[in-house]
Amino acid sequence: MILAIRHQLTASGKDVIFHHVRGHQDENQRFSELDKEAQYNVLCNEYATQAVSDNDETELPYIGSKVMIAIRGEWITSHIDQRVSDALTGPAMKKYVLERFKWDEERFNCANWNAIEQARRGFSKKDNILISKLLFDWINSGHQKAKLDQEKGCPCCGAEEETLEHIFQCANKQMCKAR
Repeated sequence: MILAIRHQLTASGKDVIFHHVRGHQDENQRFSELDKEAQYNVLCNEYATQAVSDNDETELPYIGSKVMIAIRGEWITSHIDQRVSDALTGPAMKKYVLERFKWDEERFNCANWNAIEQARRGFSKKDNILISKLLFDWINSGHQKAKLDQEKGCPCCGAEEETLEHIFQCANKQMCKAR
């Protein structure tokens, strides 16, 4: 987009001085706390996002642009690594979540996936692995071991099946200490 703007400005013959404003500052700071330039940047990003979402047809790249990428008919102008990753892994992850939790599209779309992603950014890779295991019930419990024809009972209290819920509710002193 910047190349397209520069192309248009060069064609117009007007002198313009560019001032860099770091993008997406509203991800880490409240809008009201941003300086005016950053607020303008956030608003311009919102307007650009809305303009793209209002346009159903894929258009040619901006005049003056050298390379652009379109995913499923939408031109990608920011967060390219994340958008490509989402395009590659998103459909399979969505299918898994729909099947795993027996959700329909409406319920899936109610989840605030951006908030979940933002919250997870504050954790280490090790903590995020544990969070995923908890979310999807992949914890090494007796319930999981039973899938491999291993003992499914609780090793601490002898309950018939050690589920994720049981791990958090087991009153055995060893289990309480392990938690």
